Amino acid sequence: MIFYYIFLLNSLNAKLTLDFKFPDPIRDRETPFCPIDPLLTTNAEVRCTNSAFRASLCTYICLKPGYALVNEAGYRIRNQLFCKCNGLDCEWEGQAYDGKCRDYDEYRLNIQKEVNHVVMKKYFTAIAVPVNLKIAKFAGGLSSKRVKKKVKKLKRLVEKKIPKTDNEITEFIDEGKRNNNTTMVMDIPINVFDLERGLQQEYNGNCKPLTLRFGTVECSDGFHKGSECKHKCKDGYGLHRMSPAARTCVCTKWGCVWMRKAKAKCQKETKAGRRKHKVALPWCVHISDGKKVLIRNRHCMCPS
Repeated sequence: MIFYYIFLLNSLNAKLTLDFKFPDPIRDRETPFCPIDPLLTTNAEVRCTNSAFRASLCTYICLKPGYALVNEAGYRIRNQLFCKCNGLDCEWEGQAYDGKCRDYDEYRLNIQKEVNHVVMKKYFTAIAVPVNLKIAKFAGGLSSKRVKKKVKKLKRLVEKKIPKTDNEITEFIDEGKRNNNTTMVMDIPINVFDLERGLQQEYNGNCKPLTLRFGTVECSDGFHKGSECKHKCKDGYGLHRMSPAARTCVCTKWGCVWMRKAKAKCQKETKAGRRKHKVALPWCVHISDGKKVLIRNRHCMCPS
């Protein structure tokens, strides 16, 4: 079983220091300590002043050059957690468990591409008409499954050619202005004047307002850039398993998009739904080779 625990640590990329002491449910059952999970699920090195016990300050350190602790929306976050207790009930305070060590510049560029792709794709819907005309001309005006398949394929190829970074979009528009406000994408003419005008009208530094049926949306700064909105369902309802608990408004030079893309949905809690809900297994002590090891196990019995 000790090999299972070592495998668990490796699979979670945990990098706890050698002097870290795991809470012992027998020896430390009257000693307040915080959950271990946030320290095991990060790919950063974790250094704690008092392991996971009361008042411990844990610092997340990214060892690779150019890497930083970044959340899913691409923002740098404070790299510390503090174990705060009320009696024997303890929770971590801080943002560090929301982040991972990532190549900051590369990740920010990928976020920029993702946001701009969503913004630009909306203004390229007009390509549907010229694409259909081009395929119809190629097929002699015939309509068939084969023709529809070619239309979808060509649309996907055109979408791949859509500029994604801020600089690429600027160059795309400037090139069109030098050619009578038209830029060709795989022989499909794109009116850059209409494109730029549409982008300027759309961008106001805000994301679209969020609503949640059977629940509420609580935002740190309205629907402005950088605002984090948390989804909370009313009594008797719970978030759908595919729904994000929170979304952040991320903006580029050309527009704003909510990250994550998935929309939140509250669903009524039922007995069947509760049976399917994932149950967090308890931490228990396993003795192997005369040593105590902390593991998660469905069949493990913790002392009372």
